[in-house]
Amino acid sequence: MKKRVIGIVGAVLISVCASAAHAQDAKTYAGSECVVLGTLSPAYLYSGIGNPSAAAAMRVECPAIHDDLPMAIQNGWVRVKDLHGTLNVVCRLYSVYGNAGGGYSGWASPPQASAGAANVWQTLFFGFLASNVQTHYFYSCTIPPETALGRSYILNYNVTETP
Repeated sequence: MKKRVIGIVGAVLISVCASAAHAQDAKTYAGSECVVLGTLSPAYLYSGIGNPSAAAAMRVECPAIHDDLPMAIQNGWVRVKDLHGTLNVVCRLYSVYGNAGGGYSGWASPPQASAGAANVWQTLFFGFLASNVQTHYFYSCTIPPETALGRSYILNYNVTETP
């Protein structure tokens, strides 16, 4: 009986350790976490961030937490509503750190864009992006101006880390 209990406990510990070694850490943030670059004032709706200007696109940076562990970005996404007839919501994901020379180094994803005006939520997907223990993560996005179709928004965004 004692050997059987030890065997069961051992099997449980092995399975817990194996799953922890491959664990992913996903975090989702509200669009209202994004910071506007420039002088435009954003619009907020259900904690999403939108561009109320009919004259200019709005650029935002959306920070994400990088846990203090040796991890990389496994994937990420930004959920947007694009109501501009000719301009898309465009985002890039960055993993950046301050280098010894006083500048910045890091990695950037290719830009991802919405598929055109549609009164539905669209998801922009991002793949693997390297990092190190010094990096911080953020999305840099451009939200097109408001049109007769309505206002474009970033509802929320996500970064999933993996060891």
